[in-house]
Amino acid sequence: MQKAVAFIEAHHAENITLQDIVRSCSVNHSTLTALFKDELGITPVAYLWHYRLVIAKKLLEFTNLPVKEIAKRCGFKTVQHFSRKFEEQLGLSPAVFRTQAVARRKASF
Repeated sequence: MQKAVAFIEAHHAENITLQDIVRSCSVNHSTLTALFKDELGITPVAYLWHYRLVIAKKLLEFTNLPVKEIAKRCGFKTVQHFSRKFEEQLGLSPAVFRTQAVARRKASF
């Protein structure tokens, strides 16, 4: 599982699939999925989406990169798909998240 997590984190910006993740750690997809569910409570692909959003949140909070560029750097094919996934997981649009995160940072100084 450690190899799979490392692969996902190293290649999150690329167009990777479950098969790519499976190949990176030399186990079959059923075993890998079972390991992820036991350890993290999610599938390898769900972890990939989660990790992409973790990186996106950092980029939104600490850079001035356009949302479209952040989506691309995090492995999303379109800004619309990125925005939809972001809102599904966090309940906010990327733009609103950025505004709130910046405001929190400024308020802490």
